Amino acid sequence: MMKTWTVLLSQSSLIYFITLVALPIVMVFYATWEPTFITYTAEQPKYRSHNIERLTSFTQGPIRTKLLHQVAPTVSGISQVRGTEILNVSQQSVDDVPKAILNICQNVTLMPPGSLAVVALASLPGSGNTWLRYLIERVTGIYTGSIYNDRTLSVGGFLGEAVPAYTGRTVAVKMHAIKEPKKINKTMLLIRDLFEAITAEFNRVHGKNGELHTRLAPITLYKSYAWRKLIDSQLRRWQNIVSNITANFANNDRLLMVHFQDLKGDLRTELKRIVEFLELPLNEDRLICTLKNQEGQFHLPHQALPFNPFNAAQQKLIKAAMTNGIKQIKRKSHTIITKSRQQ
Repeated sequence: MMKTWTVLLSQSSLIYFITLVALPIVMVFYATWEPTFITYTAEQPKYRSHNIERLTSFTQGPIRTKLLHQVAPTVSGISQVRGTEILNVSQQSVDDVPKAILNICQNVTLMPPGSLAVVALASLPGSGNTWLRYLIERVTGIYTGSIYNDRTLSVGGFLGEAVPAYTGRTVAVKMHAIKEPKKINKTMLLIRDLFEAITAEFNRVHGKNGELHTRLAPITLYKSYAWRKLIDSQLRRWQNIVSNITANFANNDRLLMVHFQDLKGDLRTELKRIVEFLELPLNEDRLICTLKNQEGQFHLPHQALPFNPFNAAQQKLIKAAMTNGIKQIKRKSHTIITKSRQQ
């Protein structure tokens, strides 16, 4: 009888051990394991050198690893077969392409740790950083990250938001200040008209009745101390960004300036510049898909004010800050600038 109880207890202990200890360990290992098909370089901070063949294959369709997020079928290559006719989508208008191509840019994933260079996507708050992240994710097929871990954006589909910022898993990292320049390989600086950026940030901070990134501030607040305080804060932030960029990135080819109005005016050209700066292969299918689906869901509605909220002194100060800031960066920069900016 005693021997029977001993056997039963031994079997029970073994079952408990497998269920409570061994199985969870195996599950955690599987959930956190990532394939490492690219080797480390000696550069600091360390990131894996681009394997163009692999990345080209990935941007035309997901690599055969565990994908974090995939919602639409991919298209292999930039040509599609319609009956016996080969259709080159790069020569077509955006309004006349197969539906499968117009869905391809919905496929976005995270890369294995250390796969990509750490590229800062820096901007003054209110400059359209979230919109540019949306565009970059769709044209590259790789999530962007952030140093802020904004839950609103995570829930809204920016799944790289919660990923540690400097791990090389995301194609770019949102930040409104360069706090750890030694961990950054390159920087994209998104520049918007300061008057527009200040107004957009005021709406985000003081807006009512809506999501954090899409709400509008009451018109009466533009005559309050809160408005004057935010203008001062934005000007200080702008000068800090300019100083950090100039000190750390503007003396070599590690900086790309992207102007918000250029994105609005010639999105195709600007996205090509960005992909080239990121050292990634351009997939024409993804580019067409992105141009067709360029809006995104975090779009701030336009609010026409019945008066100019900036007084004469504020207008003079803001114009000077904008002009002097860009000149300061350009004086020390070898950045690639659009032709419209060179003229």
